[in-house]
Amino acid sequence: MENVWILAAQALEYAGAFHNRSSVKTVYVYGEVVEPEKKIIYPGDIIQMKNVKLQYTKGNGIYTETMDHHTAIVFKVIGKGDFEIAHQNTSFSGRKVGKSTLRLEDIKGGKLIFYRPILK
Repeated sequence: MENVWILAAQALEYAGAFHNRSSVKTVYVYGEVVEPEKKIIYPGDIIQMKNVKLQYTKGNGIYTETMDHHTAIVFKVIGKGDFEIAHQNTSFSGRKVGKSTLRLEDIKGGKLIFYRPILK
């Protein structure tokens, strides 16, 4: 397993849920695609990010983050479009699993795909 998705893969395997990694290294399928504009996002849903650029304000500063190819799990739903996510291989937690906030309104570019795990 590649480090970019090991957290999601292990969570799916533990839950007995479907996941399929295609032969193309950057394509992952974790279940049913869920559009956050149309359906409720739940803890345990998985987010696949591709060339995502975030820009947000924290304190008196404006911060920008980029995620070229990244996978995260929705850990907690704070509100509509506002999530606490669990992920690894980040600048703040390294290979260990860490948590951070993801607000859809902070996304300035790239693509997010939300997946709802499907039991095998």
